[in-house]
Amino acid sequence: GMMVLAGEMAARYAVETEQWDVLTPYAVNPRSPKLLLAHGLAGVRKGNPSVARTIASTLESLVQQSLADGARIRSQQIDILRKELLAELAFAEKRPEDAERLAMEASQIEANLKIPSLLEQGGAVKPAVEFYAEMLMRLNKPAAAVDQFKASLKLTPKRALSLLGLARALKAQGDMAAAKDVYRDRAAIWENADSGLAAVQEARSVAGATP
Repeated sequence: GMMVLAGEMAARYAVETEQWDVLTPYAVNPRSPKLLLAHGLAGVRKGNPSVARTIASTLESLVQQSLADGARIRSQQIDILRKELLAELAFAEKRPEDAERLAMEASQIEANLKIPSLLEQGGAVKPAVEFYAEMLMRLNKPAAAVDQFKASLKLTPKRALSLLGLARALKAQGDMAAAKDVYRDRAAIWENADSGLAAVQEARSVAGATP
């Protein structure tokens, strides 16, 4: 009902802004895989990996349950979330190869789902292709990240976090001119956004817009 919906909105906000405290009012709810992912990521980021591991096994049992119910697409949607969480855990545990592989697998499942409308309806807490691109950046692979951020922007054009990621990846490659263009696009989109968000300020300062 409404509580699950509110929880999923909080989940998306927490994942996009990394303001994990917005999750506090919402219990870990097995009926909401998206909220599970957000709580799991929060666990990793707050240095509480055991929470994340427990949630990963809950997601695994939801994958199996969905398969048993014949809900193949749902099982894949949940498996994407599970792999994102396991990738995050692997990165935190200094297992970069696992982190990259799991993030890539999540993005491949997502690509094969062929449900772009899912993303457009805000169906994804964290688009797997964007997650993979960000993981590549964290693994110091900006060239590969550029490709994945571009793929993300094909699925969800003008998505602010993918634009920011693409700009950062281009900058990391030393392509400042291209990075500035992307930042400028993003600053324009975010003109009416909350300037208190650090990412907004970053985009504006690089694009040379006034704060």
